[in-house]
Amino acid sequence: MLTDPTTSAPAVPQHLRPWRRAYRSYAPVDITPHELRADGGLADSVAAGWAEPAADPTVIDWAPRQAVAGVPFDVVDGVPRHPDGRTGRAGRDLGCWGENAAADAIVIADSPDGPQVLLVRRRDCGDWALPGGMREAGESADVAARRELWEEAGVDLAGVPAAAATTTVVDDPRATDHAWVTTTAILYRLPAAVPVVAGDDAAEARWWPCHDHDRDAFLTLTRAIEHHGGDLYPAHDYLLRRTLGYLQAGAIRPHTEPLTVDELHTMLDELAELPAGEPVHPLPTALVRISWLLGEQTCDGLWTVPDLQQLVHRALHVLAQRDTSC
Repeated sequence: MLTDPTTSAPAVPQHLRPWRRAYRSYAPVDITPHELRADGGLADSVAAGWAEPAADPTVIDWAPRQAVAGVPFDVVDGVPRHPDGRTGRAGRDLGCWGENAAADAIVIADSPDGPQVLLVRRRDCGDWALPGGMREAGESADVAARRELWEEAGVDLAGVPAAAATTTVVDDPRATDHAWVTTTAILYRLPAAVPVVAGDDAAEARWWPCHDHDRDAFLTLTRAIEHHGGDLYPAHDYLLRRTLGYLQAGAIRPHTEPLTVDELHTMLDELAELPAGEPVHPLPTALVRISWLLGEQTCDGLWTVPDLQQLVHRALHVLAQRDTSC
């Protein structure tokens, strides 16, 4: 779809990445490829359906996009700013200015030896990655993740509920100061691994072990991939490290151990003993599953006791409604 940037951009010192820090000599390199230039192939890319027609981001009405963004971002003088700061690159090497929303499926299956995760080998770079891709217009993250999972691995999750949703900015090599990728990773739990068949832009699909209880589950996964002669797709490093860390810590329990009313009441008792005005640290491991129960994005920010108490009470209400409907 897109060509790789032909001009390398200088690395931005970490302390100068935040937009709030002055960087007078900052001179990002425009990496906009021929396919997205007004005097190049932009018209063909628009006709193909993967690029928006605006060659200049200042002509876009940004308020509606900011209102539904997966990760909040600022617009300065009509130009969107990467939420993680300077990249050293300008222009766009993606279909849209600003946020380009993607969805990825994290499928964890139980086995007698422990959990396994489904990955596909990308045709473009050969790395092992989560099944996923860009969301189509009007498509929810859950629908997109299921579609990509079917297209890339031949897995149909009809009837399997989404267990989690978390949105983050992706460390994508095509990202610039004005166009970037965010992904909503959807977690699905299966009682056992199902057959997989690679398709679309996936060259191979397979289940990988992530069940070594004596060490880091993420390390187990990456070593297994390396032993197989492959590499993990760098952009999915954070998502898998985080998910497998929660899994190993017990924050993501097998489907046979749902969140319980007793567990929530215990959490309320523990919160009642903490100072109300201070951030809670470390956060309760159940916070992730509570957020998932409520159908909300996992949030790792600062939580106070009242915030968490309100969240727990909402979760109790949901569980009570479920019991009533049974």
